[in-house]
Amino acid sequence: MKNLLWLITLIAVIVVALFAYLGAFSEVLVTESRFGPHYFVYESFTGDYSRTGPIFDRVNKALSGAGLKTSKGLGIYYDDPKQVPKNQLRSDCGSLFATDPSEKIVKLKSNLKIRRLPSTRAAMVAFPLRNKLSFFIGPSKAYPVLNAYLKEKKLEVKNFMELYDMAAKKIYYIAPTK
Repeated sequence: MKNLLWLITLIAVIVVALFAYLGAFSEVLVTESRFGPHYFVYESFTGDYSRTGPIFDRVNKALSGAGLKTSKGLGIYYDDPKQVPKNQLRSDCGSLFATDPSEKIVKLKSNLKIRRLPSTRAAMVAFPLRNKLSFFIGPSKAYPVLNAYLKEKKLEVKNFMELYDMAAKKIYYIAPTK
């Protein structure tokens, strides 16, 4: 019985330490700054936001095939999942570049789209990117704080973005403001 209690305690400590490492207990803060300009290479997707991973993988594979490397993925999420059915949620999933990659993308003959994202003012929350669990914990920490901030400041937002900065090991939850 004593050994079982030690085992349960050890497992609890490990779980709490893992969640702490992943940022589950970290305070998230909203900052306002400029986002962009960037070139965005992407595919559009309609469906549950939790199913966008394969779209990002497909875009990255195509970009690698063209010799284009980036450490910044971006998802633009147009609909509120609390108001729109999951199968109707719209998003664009892809990668960011500082310079125009159009010439290399045209040679791919793929479904990839390119657009320039202009510089815009945005409210942002940074969250640590430790592993795949960060993609599930981050939104539950960032969006309530970000939405409260937007409401308090009376800022209008037409969509939300998530910037996955692999080099910096951060996820940025971005609300471009009007």
